[in-house]
Order: sequence, then C-alpha cells, then structure tokens
Amino acid sequence: MILFVDDDMEDHVFFTEALQKVDDKAECIAVFNGAEALEKLTAMEKKPDYIFLDINMPIMNGLECLSNIKKSEKFKDIPVIIYTTYTSIRDTREATRLGAKTILNKPYSTKELAGFLERLITKRT
Repeated sequence: MILFVDDDMEDHVFFTEALQKVDDKAECIAVFNGAEALEKLTAMEKKPDYIFLDINMPIMNGLECLSNIKKSEKFKDIPVIIYTTYTSIRDTREATRLGAKTILNKPYSTKELAGFLERLITKRT
C-alpha cells in the first residue's frame, strides 16, 4: 500500500496509472496535503509500505509533513520518497536531513515512473 500526497489531481491520476502497470492489485491512497496525510496515517489500521510526498503543497508542505512523520515513533520507519517537480539544493538537503529515503523528480512518462516503482516494489518483496 502506498500513501500518495500531492495537491495536483493530474499527478494522482498519473501516479496511479503507473502503479497499476506494475501491480494491478496495488493499493494507493491519495491525499492532497501534509495535514491530510498525517490525519490519514493516524486513522489507518495498517501502515503504508511507502509514502510518496510532494514538497510544494498548501496547508502543510512536504518537508513539514516529513518532519512530523519522522518524529513519530509509530510512523518513523515508513520509507518516504519525496516526489516533486522542482527541488532546490536546499530542499534536497533538508529532505535528506529529515530522513527521506530518496528524492524523485516527477518523471514525464508513466513508463519511467513504472520502472522506478517496479524496482522499488521488487526490493520490498
């Protein structure tokens, strides 16, 4: 299961399409900002295998959300992948410092994203 956090609906559709190419049974739960992600995590019975987290979002941005996740005893072990269009060197350093597993610039093709997801899921199993 993946928790996908991004304020852009088109990115939700794009990500889900790529994930379905890799594993048509994979579950993806989508929310639109960091505050919703923290609420969803708290309410979930089962923790997600991964969290994909955009940086630039309203209400609570991705770096603030990442910080909260990694401070939580319950959630700190969930791998977080920063999934964003633009990362500055400052954002990259901060995300790494806060505990992001990796930073992935949003790919332009579902094939490219599906390849990344396949490698990620294969490592997990």
